[in-house]
Amino acid sequence: NGSALSDGDLKAGAFPSDPRNPMDRGVIGAKGGVWSDFVLAFPAGNKPANLTFDDPSIVVGEEVNGAYTITAAGAAAQDLWFAVDFSDEAPPAGSYQLSVTAV
Repeated sequence: NGSALSDGDLKAGAFPSDPRNPMDRGVIGAKGGVWSDFVLAFPAGNKPANLTFDDPSIVVGEEVNGAYTITAAGAAAQDLWFAVDFSDEAPPAGSYQLSVTAV
């Protein structure tokens, strides 16, 4: 929509666009650097084998149906970069949609 982002609104910048890549990088941003917990969800059948954030204060919770609850209250940056490793069994899907939702 055309409305401006408010502090704490989340947006995905670059993100892993194809699970056929063995490893990829992505970034999630929070307007104004105001962070709360959020859910990072990968489509069914495309969940990563490993998800790691560069910022050591970020805690990746358990995966449920391709969705990870991320504890980000301690983050100090406006953008959080992460690495994703996909397993060798990842299906040969093209690009897909990654969703980010504040909790």
